[in-house]
Amino acid sequence: MLYGLFRIVLFLIIFLIIFILMRKSNTFRKKRNIIVSLILCIIVCAISFLIPIENLVIHFKSPQDVFHYIRIGEIEDTVDGNESSLIFSSDAFCVIPKTETGYKIPNIFSTNTIRDELNRNGNYKIIEVENTNDFYLWGATLCKGGKIDITDSSHSKLRTIITKNGNSDYYTVLIYGNINYSDGYYLIIDGEKIQL
Repeated sequence: MLYGLFRIVLFLIIFLIIFILMRKSNTFRKKRNIIVSLILCIIVCAISFLIPIENLVIHFKSPQDVFHYIRIGEIEDTVDGNESSLIFSSDAFCVIPKTETGYKIPNIFSTNTIRDELNRNGNYKIIEVENTNDFYLWGATLCKGGKIDITDSSHSKLRTIITKNGNSDYYTVLIYGNINYSDGYYLIIDGEKIQL
């Protein structure tokens, strides 16, 4: 995961530069300058986590390359939208935006959760990729017996991962995919309509 390593190195370099510049100034106060240097470094590094500066110079060829740069883990599946991709890994999901020059590291402004629904039918999120027409559904529900029929109002190609819950008859169903979202969007799970 080079993403975190880059930030540690950036932190050290900025700290040293600020410290050296303050030391060369006529008003060198060691304790105060160290504290000011640390605070400035923390601010710059925190901003770099929110808005990755690598996007100015690095262009990734695939969403998988971006994922391996920013995270550690196995990629389970990739769902491609028109202007982005959703990467599903063993412990998380990540939406990777695409530009004309390649894929970019997502930042705090890359996505917007437009629906986050938790009800007796499960938990569902609809995620919009900023400045695109790409929407992703990410949800989880339970089913009995391990078989489930899932469709949506826009006939999207939804994907599921079904996992047995211990020794019970119930299974956890993870639902995800690129959807054509509009007002009135709904899921149909085993014949039951779920408005999102």
